[in-house]
Amino acid sequence: MDLRQSRIPLILLALLTGILYANSLGVSFQFDDATSIVNNRAVHELDPASWWSFWPGRILTYATFALDYSVHQNAVWGYHLFNIVVHLFAGFGVFFLVLGLMPKLAPNSDARWTALAATTLFLAHPLQTQAVTYIVQRATSLCYAFYLWALVFHLNGRRRQEEGRSSRAMTAGALVCAMAAGLSKEVVVSLPVAALLVEAAAAGPGGKIRWRQLLLMALVAWGVPLMAIVMGGSHFGVAGGALTAETKKVSRLDYALTQVHAVAHYLRLTLIPLGQTVDADLPWRHWPASLATSLLLLLHLSLWSVAFVLWRKGQRLWAFCILWFYLLLAPTSSFFPIRDPLFEHRVYGALLGPSLAAAALLETLRQNRPRLARFALVTVLLALGGSTVQRNRVWATPVSLWEDAVRKGPAKSRPHVAYGVALGGAGRLDEAIRELSIAVRLSPDYAKAWNNLGQAKIRRGDESAGISALKRAVQLDPKSVSAWYNLAVAENRQKDLAAAENSFRKTLELQPRHAAALNGLAVVRLQRGDPVQARDLARRASTLGKPEPGLIKAIEKALSDSSRR
Repeated sequence: MDLRQSRIPLILLALLTGILYANSLGVSFQFDDATSIVNNRAVHELDPASWWSFWPGRILTYATFALDYSVHQNAVWGYHLFNIVVHLFAGFGVFFLVLGLMPKLAPNSDARWTALAATTLFLAHPLQTQAVTYIVQRATSLCYAFYLWALVFHLNGRRRQEEGRSSRAMTAGALVCAMAAGLSKEVVVSLPVAALLVEAAAAGPGGKIRWRQLLLMALVAWGVPLMAIVMGGSHFGVAGGALTAETKKVSRLDYALTQVHAVAHYLRLTLIPLGQTVDADLPWRHWPASLATSLLLLLHLSLWSVAFVLWRKGQRLWAFCILWFYLLLAPTSSFFPIRDPLFEHRVYGALLGPSLAAAALLETLRQNRPRLARFALVTVLLALGGSTVQRNRVWATPVSLWEDAVRKGPAKSRPHVAYGVALGGAGRLDEAIRELSIAVRLSPDYAKAWNNLGQAKIRRGDESAGISALKRAVQLDPKSVSAWYNLAVAENRQKDLAAAENSFRKTLELQPRHAAALNGLAVVRLQRGDPVQARDLARRASTLGKPEPGLIKAIEKALSDSSRR
């Protein structure tokens, strides 16, 4: 890892990344950014205990959000700049990892040229936009950045040992990076197996595997997430936490069958990045497997078989690329159920495999036709880079993002809900109601769609229809805090005090520290002639940081008036 000799390639990579993602600096907060950053009090202060309590397994990721918030508050450009730097940091890891592996995998190739080509493809591919431009997915890019650097240090430690020098500093660097990756996102669990793949590739046929270093890597990469779950609990509240299942609603077999299609979709987007969307319409597959599932499974098994045959024949470069792709997708695309079957950011680290394969093909061409190889690389980069810039434009606003998702998945209800909410936020209420109405028609049992439809109709002035939709929402999902609260507010506006009180109390049963519901219930109790309980409720709300001075004054006046009687 010679930084001095690599200065020019690193500068070129930095310039490329800056150019491709410059138009992402103004992209608004999207989707889960609201709950994870904008409305998340845990990152609004520099307090490690708050980050730990919110998500123990990603405390480092949320520490970076807190650092951003302390400097920029809600100015999006600061968060995006950080994400771009993380993406570049990951790209540098790709560069040095490929640079160290190529002399072992393909001794007759130009390692520096191949490393530069692979890294440019990795950085420029539009599939990476979801992990870079979607702010909260910093968890993915940050984890894989440290993941790649752990392997870079591990590989350099091996080289030092072969040269008869001490590798302790490199081993320490690898373990520190592995720990940082483990505190960023749970997908770090594949790191020890990736380290074994790198170790075997670097050792060559008959070479010695450094099992002690691999064991240390496994202890850190598996131990850190496990410790976070044992000590801090699972963010998802599922037995075993994120290491085994994010949801119990999908069986492991059904999830695995669905991932047969998801991984094929990722492969297709890797080769032909057209039709990207934030919410792909991939239906769940169930046993017995369909013909399409069986054929795609055969495709995956064939690629695995090709990889093992090539490895045994000594053609380890191509085998490495195939195995890497599948290995890094394994935590999210195998037997560990996740609520959503497919998201593009899951390909982030795995994309190194196809990028290296393409770079190796270009290097083979370069040995005979150097000008043609350079022309091909530039052409591919222009195509990928143009798609990346265009994809960032789609991410620009919630309206543009979800309009794109609805266009590409018109039969899926969730994009219609998100698009409707975005339109409502932009003041386009008629269009919002149209989209939300489509959502409830597609999925009549979708409580969130009814909740948002009710809010939109109330905003447009149709209180009766809005309350009816909200009642449908709480009927479908009696544990929806948002739906109960919205219903309570609407009922209070209609002067149906008994119903409003019941809905506010349902809200507080589900979330006792809901300050707005405490204030709302205080208003109702005051209106129903109970200023004493109203005062207690308002005081509780004040302790949660949501005081209502006007309400408190009204309560005090009511108490004063009652004492004079």
